[in-house]
Formats: sequence, structure tokens, C-alpha cells
Amino acid sequence: MSVMLFSGHDWRHHVAIVVGILLIISSPLVGLLPGPGGIVVLAIGLSLTLRSSRRARKLYVRFRRRWPRYGKFTEMALRTARRKRLKRQLHDKNEPE
Repeated sequence: MSVMLFSGHDWRHHVAIVVGILLIISSPLVGLLPGPGGIVVLAIGLSLTLRSSRRARKLYVRFRRRWPRYGKFTEMALRTARRKRLKRQLHDKNEPE
């Protein structure tokens, strides 16, 4: 009897969480290099982690409620894909047949 540790697309979420955390941890090191690389790496790591982990989203919501202005840019970046999808659905709905 074999037991699957990661079924279906679950392994992708776990990989995204691990990669996101590694990017978040490595962002101060990348920040030492010239240019805005540390901020970009941090943003990518946060977005990967927040999109893949329910626990990270709960912590992020708690952080946003406590310090609302600090998470504004992250939230804008995370909502971009949703905004595009909603615009496309609205456009498709309003198109004449």
C-alpha cells in the first residue's frame, strides 16, 4: 500500500512556498548589490508565498490590519492578475453575440 505525500497539484504549492521563503530570505543579500534587486526579489517571494499558503495569507491579513500602509504595494501587485481576469470577464460579457 503506497501513500502519496503530495497529490495532484499540492506539490506545486509546496514548491512555491519553499521557493518564496528562500527568495524572501535571500532578498537582503541581493539588496547589497547595486540596484533595486532586493526589493524585486522580496516582492516575488512574497507573492509566491501568499498565493500558495493559506497560513501566510492569514498572517498577511493580520499584518495589514495592524499596519495598513506598509502592505499597499504588495496588495496592488497581488490583485493585478485578479483585476485582469475580471476585466476580461466583463469585456466578454458585454460583447455582442
